[in-house]
Amino acid sequence: MSGRPVRRRVLADIERLGGWSAVLERIARGETVTEIARSFTVSRSFFARLLHEDRDRHGLVCQAREAAADAFEREVLQLVEDADLVDDERKGDEGLSEVEADIGRLHLAPLLAPCPSVQGGPAGGGEERAEQASGCETPKARR
Repeated sequence: MSGRPVRRRVLADIERLGGWSAVLERIARGETVTEIARSFTVSRSFFARLLHEDRDRHGLVCQAREAAADAFEREVLQLVEDADLVDDERKGDEGLSEVEADIGRLHLAPLLAPCPSVQGGPAGGGEERAEQASGCETPKARR
């Protein structure tokens, strides 16, 4: 058997498990490419090359990653909001003083604020580094 047997095996496994749409769903649920690659017993770089070799599929991967990031953001915001409720419940005779509660809210405020990196946030270039790491362009970079 000549050619690329590992590639053929992985592509056959992908098809058997539901095709690329099943892989994209896994990415959208937040599973990393490394975790998915391990499930096919190949390296992350090998699997990423397969994943991104088709231009249309590359675009779908970017959309799936955005969906995963949005879901993660909603989950984190919910955790932050729940933490704020816990602080409010703890206040009282034995709970937090008003100063302690205000300091806690100051720490939570940046987490609840919109992400400044979309507009070229304080770190400068963070968006570009994220694009390079993911291989996906942000809307700003496409202009």
